[in-house]
Amino acid sequence: MRVLLFHQYFKTPEEGSGIRSYYLAKAFQQAGYQVKVISGHNSTSGEQTIDGIPVHYFKVPYSNYQGFLSRVLAFLRFVSASKKLLKHDHEYDLLYVLSTPLTTGLIALYAKKKFGIEYLFEVGDLWPLAPIQMGAIKPALIQNKLYQFEERVYKDARLLVGLSTSIKQAMEYTIDYSKEVHVLSNMSDCSFFQKSKNIPPEFNTQSPLIIGYQGAIGRANHLEYLVMLAEAVLKKGLPVEIRIMGDGAQKKRIEKLSAQLSNIIWITEGGKNEVREELSNCHISYISYAPFPVLETGSPNKLFDGLAAGKLIILNFKGWMSELVTKHKCGFSYNVNNIEEAVSFLQSMIKNPLLLEAYQNNARELAASRFDVSHITQNAVKLLASQGVTN
Repeated sequence: MRVLLFHQYFKTPEEGSGIRSYYLAKAFQQAGYQVKVISGHNSTSGEQTIDGIPVHYFKVPYSNYQGFLSRVLAFLRFVSASKKLLKHDHEYDLLYVLSTPLTTGLIALYAKKKFGIEYLFEVGDLWPLAPIQMGAIKPALIQNKLYQFEERVYKDARLLVGLSTSIKQAMEYTIDYSKEVHVLSNMSDCSFFQKSKNIPPEFNTQSPLIIGYQGAIGRANHLEYLVMLAEAVLKKGLPVEIRIMGDGAQKKRIEKLSAQLSNIIWITEGGKNEVREELSNCHISYISYAPFPVLETGSPNKLFDGLAAGKLIILNFKGWMSELVTKHKCGFSYNVNNIEEAVSFLQSMIKNPLLLEAYQNNARELAASRFDVSHITQNAVKLLASQGVTN
């Protein structure tokens, strides 16, 4: 069985960021499938072999710094290059197509119509709902066309996968529950990330409670909320240090907003090894989103890295992630309009380091029992087999 996996943002462990497609490709290979990956890259093009995985890169620059139209053009360039490749390399039994962006659906539909190749379509973020809610796509006619396209991509798929129950529900609603959407959650690498024992007997100015953020600094992340939290704990005189590691279009703005705050420290962005080291320094992992309901449905890598590293999780939004960490007593979500709620919670952690340790232990246990890489990738292999997609 030959599987062609399309993911515009395929990353290696050395590069860091989201390496879900890497884990999937390795798992499919180990299960006996012949796998090839098609991806975009900022500077590289052509064929490479990465840890035994054949990868074909198209040089399609993309970054968080690009505006919406520039991103759309990058998406379409990737689609165009992928279609050209399929014209002379289409002897595959199944396409495994990852979104975002939703434009990868154009590749899936083309391959099915032109060459009769069925596809599995996986959704990690809801498009076009996300850019529409965030105001990037305003004309009603274009919105309707995009919703129709989304529905067609879903309906023509052999298999549908969502990364969260919220995404599953939205996808099934889109196609009027005409087919099942399977949930394959994001992954925690519990062999790569380890729980560090760094809680002091007492928190003070020399040994502060450390909150860490590692990830993109874009409009969707809205780190203004983290700056607000830093201001609030500083006014209270709490021994709290906030460390920000990341890059993106809003970084200069957030740096300017936080310039006068002595409890915010900026860390140079790095790959997965650097993220692991930085997480080991922290007691709490902070997950931030702008106030758009669609963003609450997502499945961010930083949440699952934080769980694997055994960190208490703080979120500034509600939704399925909030319910998850609350249910398993490994995190806390607060209303951004009630900053005192978050400050009070941090005070309780400062006063009771043993309680913090209990939250951390629960986080690691949740990652290992439900979201470990081996568990999720085995489910992915079983899903293919259950549908008659044999190796």
